[in-house]
Order: sequence, then C-alpha cells, then structure tokens
Amino acid sequence: MIVKKSRMFLQHLPLWLLGGILFISCKQDPIFYAISQEVEPIAPRVSGMPTNIVALGENLYVASRFSGTIHQYRTTGWDTLSNHPGGKILELAATDAYLYALTGNGDPNSAALHKMDETGDWQPITIGGLNIQTIYGASDRIVACVMTGGGKFAIYSLKDSEDVLDTKLKEETNFVQGLAYLEGTFYLATGGDGIYTFGDNSVQQAPGSAGHNVTGIITVGDTIVGVSRSGAILYGTTSFTAVSAGAAFTGALGLWEEGEKRLLLVGIQGSSNSTSHGYREIVLTEDGNLESTIRMNTPGDDPEYSSITNVDKYNSSLRRHPIVSFLQAKDNEKTLFAATVKNGLWSYRMRNGEYAWNAEG
Repeated sequence: MIVKKSRMFLQHLPLWLLGGILFISCKQDPIFYAISQEVEPIAPRVSGMPTNIVALGENLYVASRFSGTIHQYRTTGWDTLSNHPGGKILELAATDAYLYALTGNGDPNSAALHKMDETGDWQPITIGGLNIQTIYGASDRIVACVMTGGGKFAIYSLKDSEDVLDTKLKEETNFVQGLAYLEGTFYLATGGDGIYTFGDNSVQQAPGSAGHNVTGIITVGDTIVGVSRSGAILYGTTSFTAVSAGAAFTGALGLWEEGEKRLLLVGIQGSSNSTSHGYREIVLTEDGNLESTIRMNTPGDDPEYSSITNVDKYNSSLRRHPIVSFLQAKDNEKTLFAATVKNGLWSYRMRNGEYAWNAEG
C-alpha cells in the first residue's frame, strides 16, 4: 500500500519539480563517491618533518628531524638502529659505501658528523667547529653546506676515504639544496646560484643555470635534471636548458618504475592557503631517459603511465601535503616512500584491498 501511494505521489508531481529532484540526485552521486574514497589517516612511524630518505645498499634510512632515532627499512620491514651516532638527527646522506648523519642540538657549536658502513659501526668525522647546515651524498663523497655569516654559505667536500672535513669547494654562495653525480662529474643545486659542477675540486657554474633557485637535482638516465622554486625544469650535462612547467617545485625528486614504465616524480607546493600539493609525474622512456618533449602529468591523468591507480584516494591523501623527498625501495613490492614537510613519512601500499597513499605506520 505504501509503495502504491509513493508511485501515485510521483505521478502527480509537476515535471519541473520531478526533474529537479533527479538532477540533484545525479549531481550528488560523484560527491558521495569521492567521500567514500577518502583515506582514513594513520599515525606515521616517522613523524613531523623527516630527513631525506636515503639508501645504502638495499636498505633505506630516514629519521624525524631533531629526534634520536634512525629508522632502517630492509626488504623484510622496519627496525631502528640500536647503534646511534649521538645527538639529535638533523640530516642524513648516503654514498655508495656509507650512511652519514649530521647531528646537533640547535647550537651552532654542537654540530657533529659521523659515517656508518654496512656493518653498523659509526666513525666520527673531524669538522673543526664548522657550522654545518645540511649534507648531501652521491657516488663516493658528500658535500656539506656551512654557514659563514651574512646570509652566505661555503661548500665543503668529503670523500669516503677521508675523515677530516677540510676541502672547501666554494665560498660566498647560496644554500646548497642537492647533489647528483654522472660519469665523473658532480652537480650541486643552490638556492640562487643555479647549478655548480665539479670533478676533483675545481668548481664551475653550469651554463644556462645562473640565477635559478634550484631546489632539487637528480640523475635521470644520461642527463641531470634540476627543478626551481619558480617552476623551471633544468636539464643537461655540460650546459642546461630551462623550460617553464608552471608549478612551484619543493625539490623532492624520485625515480619510479613498474615493469617497463618509468617516471620522474617531482614534488610541488601550492599557495600558502592551498590544499593542493603532492607531486607531478614526468613520463620517461623505457630506458629511463627524458623524452624529447617533457610531459608533466597530475597523478592519474594518464592511467597507463602513473604511479597511482585511484585519483580520488590520492586527492584525499598525499595531494594535501608538500613533499620533501621520494625513494622507491628494492623490496618485492618496490614500495614508494615520500617524506612530507610536517606530516611524517608516507608510503604507497596495498591497504584494505586497494593501493593508497597513507602515512607509513
């Protein structure tokens, strides 16, 4: 009886009102679907602002800045290093043979530098009271950015075979924001002086890069790629070409692969009141090089070449956070990790039967 009355009620509704009800219902369906795809956040194992995620052999290392714990990711999962260099962790870097830790307590005179090989033993590096701000590693050496006063910095270099940080590469420069290596040459990203190159100890500014605030740099196949705060992508080796990409890049860069698919991931940052951050994807060739035309996509735009499978889940999760570091693990799942500015370490994993970005618990 109730069903019959309901049908009679609908039959006597004005057509414009019935159409309006149907229109509203249809318009709300996508909203309800998007809500159903929201990812419930979990507490991160590495909270706050993580250090750069770095690799030594097949293991990954990361720490929460100003914490006393270094987290190690093996192919079997997470653990923490029982052997600690001492002090609060400010930054991590890695070469082919060592993990380096910059520690301190906030006092300029408290900075200390140690290196650890794959046996887990830490060795101190003599730094002579230098006020080290950050470190980066590649191949067989690290570089240290040292504050010298007046808003300027000096760049020091340390080989794995050395235990005293006393080789000054450059003085009176801007903040160092990355290091890459390709075929005997190191490439330094700086926040205003573009890209510097050096082999042994002779530093040169790379043509085409001057004046750019290069926030990150990475080796991509047979070329070097840097990104700038103002939205430029710089690529080259002996000289660099800059193209505008229309995004503010955080400096987070990472390589991702699955089967024959290759991507370069680049972290972006929206405006101060925006919740649209996350990353973009640049499609690479099957051998891992840049294509002749750089294509930068929002994750999910090209389902055949994307690191994600569900756009709505991405939009409700990692897209809301600026990213400072990427790294893909060498475990069986080739898990992709991302360090966010203030919301801890995240990963792209199978959760509740579907892949999604969430904090790494």
